[in-house]
Amino acid sequence: MSGIEPEADVPLPGVWEAPRITKEWHDNWEGFKAYMAEYQADTHQFFRLRSSTSVDHRKKEIKTADGTLLIPKKFTTFWTKLICTHGWRSKSRSTGQRNSYFGNSTECKAEVKAAVTWNDDENKFMVRVTGYSTHHNHRVARTV
Repeated sequence: MSGIEPEADVPLPGVWEAPRITKEWHDNWEGFKAYMAEYQADTHQFFRLRSSTSVDHRKKEIKTADGTLLIPKKFTTFWTKLICTHGWRSKSRSTGQRNSYFGNSTECKAEVKAAVTWNDDENKFMVRVTGYSTHHNHRVARTV
């Protein structure tokens, strides 16, 4: 090996698609978190909180005349975005002396978004998965 090629066990670039999220509605944030913990364990994906919006902040944005559609106080968070652990960009601390093929960030775009919304069928506010992408730009497997 000349020192400029990656090791043989470094996976080639590509797109890995994990199983889709099957449960759209959750009674509360605890239910959503429990589902996501099980989903991550079953699919060998790891997401972490990227950003969120509090209910108080959201209420200031959406003032209704009668106040009936305001989000209940039991929901402390209105919206949250989870991203793949490989999606963070971090400043390199490298001095350039060694080649590194195992950087933490691959700028992976896999993400899960959820928000508190009104569920007409249940006639109540619930946490809903509003969008997700399970396309990873790195290998997703138990051994990774």
